[in-house]
Amino acid sequence: MKNPKKILAWALPVTALLSAPAAIMAETFTGKLNGHGCAHAGTTCPVDRLDPHIALESDFVLQKGSGDYYFLPNLPYGVKVRHVLEDVQVDGTLDKRYNQIDVNLKFPNFLEQ
Repeated sequence: MKNPKKILAWALPVTALLSAPAAIMAETFTGKLNGHGCAHAGTTCPVDRLDPHIALESDFVLQKGSGDYYFLPNLPYGVKVRHVLEDVQVDGTLDKRYNQIDVNLKFPNFLEQ
């Protein structure tokens, strides 16, 4: 039978590496929170925070200056509405398949304001 201490000494570091938090691989993304429909059309809206258009938007996205935008599916809708049209910075992991950022909820810079 193999020495359990040797197996444990090898298995613990491997397990630690494989279960490392996503924050290690996270990136920082900056942009403006914009309505999805408007971002898709290439415009910025709502015009201001009192614009009734906010109620018509199904979701809000992080839009970069280049026009590219990313969904933030794990951020609550109310948080996105509260910070619509603001320049924001989030830490998270980009999922290119779904064009979304899985935000690290422990460190979104704009939630602390």
